[in-house]
Amino acid sequence: MDAEEQLQAMMGALFKNLDQVVSRAQAVQSGQQLPILNSNESNWAKLFLRPLYMLLSIPNSSIRFQGLTFRGMWISQDEFECYLGDTKLVCNKAITSTSKLRTVAQGFIDGVTDPPVGMVPAMFTYTIESMAAIYAMDITNYSLIPEEEEVLLLPGLFFMVSNVQVIDQCSVEIELRSTVKDMAEMMNSGISSLFSLFSE
Repeated sequence: MDAEEQLQAMMGALFKNLDQVVSRAQAVQSGQQLPILNSNESNWAKLFLRPLYMLLSIPNSSIRFQGLTFRGMWISQDEFECYLGDTKLVCNKAITSTSKLRTVAQGFIDGVTDPPVGMVPAMFTYTIESMAAIYAMDITNYSLIPEEEEVLLLPGLFFMVSNVQVIDQCSVEIELRSTVKDMAEMMNSGISSLFSLFSE
């Protein structure tokens, strides 16, 4: 079994209890206990997310995405500070819409004409390579707006914070990277053993 097959097997086992893992990982990161999902929420998560992961688990799936993708949004100062300091690893906890076109992502920043006080415009650049592609879906050919060249990032994708820049004190750029090397470093650092703590 090669490295990609091993990773897919590990992720497959993880996704069987995806709703519990994400909830408990959030609790660990926030330092708080989260309420256990009720059956309706649990069923929704399984019914909605499992088909997406199963589709991506198909070898050489045509919708897997590798490369650069962008997301433009307004974030609070507290959210921005999460990417500073000693933060090296972040986990994508939700389905995140991005675009292969930076101009499209910039449009979501420029389209907010009256942003809330204390919010700053942030451009996220995601680098996705190799095995991390099992979490990224290129839905350009299925989107109602194909010209946006949309890429969906699924929950569970880990990124290394590779660069953070403040642009003229009124906007920020955050570069996140998920590559083979990063995945290996993540696994070597004991992330897989962390998830084993959440098993029933």
